[in-house]
Amino acid sequence: MFIALPPVLRCASIVVISFLLPIKGSGQERQSTSRALPQWLEESDLSDLPRHDPSSAGSPDSEPQGSAPNPAGSPRSPVLSHPVLQRSPSRVMLQLGAGFGVRIDQNLEFQQERTAPVYTEATAGYFLGRPLARDQQPRSAAASTPLHGVALSFATTMQDDGVDVETGNQWVLTPSYVARLGFGGAVPSVVLGFRCGIPLSVSPEFSPGLELGVNGAYMFLSGLGLYGEVAGSAFLGGGDADRETTLHPLVSFEAGLYVEYELLP
Repeated sequence: MFIALPPVLRCASIVVISFLLPIKGSGQERQSTSRALPQWLEESDLSDLPRHDPSSAGSPDSEPQGSAPNPAGSPRSPVLSHPVLQRSPSRVMLQLGAGFGVRIDQNLEFQQERTAPVYTEATAGYFLGRPLARDQQPRSAAASTPLHGVALSFATTMQDDGVDVETGNQWVLTPSYVARLGFGGAVPSVVLGFRCGIPLSVSPEFSPGLELGVNGAYMFLSGLGLYGEVAGSAFLGGGDADRETTLHPLVSFEAGLYVEYELLP
């Protein structure tokens, strides 16, 4: 049965139907599009298109140039590292020995003998460690490279000498520059040394001088050995009948106990 609608409702129904038909059609088109590729894409050559390989994710070659390295993996380019400086071990040195001297110029007015009196001497020194490259071993490098330091010696006579010097009353302090070189590995068995000092006789009278010496030590235990030293020195002294100031050169020979302790950096 056909029912006649008024003109207003007839126009409204036409508008609603015109909107519903495109929506239904577009849904069908979307469904068909998701099921099949367009004809232009099926006919094109897909071999030239880039393909993504999941197994290559995170590898250095898969990352674009200029991008940051993957935190979970290694960086693409090697990291340039500069040598890290470190120091070889410093060393503390102790010497306790005795010796005697031979005068090159004997002053008879001072009642001097050719041989100077026997003396005893104690020395304490410190050798500063040296900067080393990263590929050098600090302990072995300390034995194969010279170390430099400072030392202080105290000496006193064990015999009478001449007019004014009696047993134990002549005191000599000697600040020195010292150097050492070890042989035999990280724990050296032989140590060679050099020193240059300014001996100062402070008793019974003040008398300055200059001293150069070389020494060597044989280490029969780690840090403990025996040493011998040969030194040449000269002292300024008081005047005599011919001169206002006298010079007293001599050569001394010394031996004793050598102790060395390594301070790790």
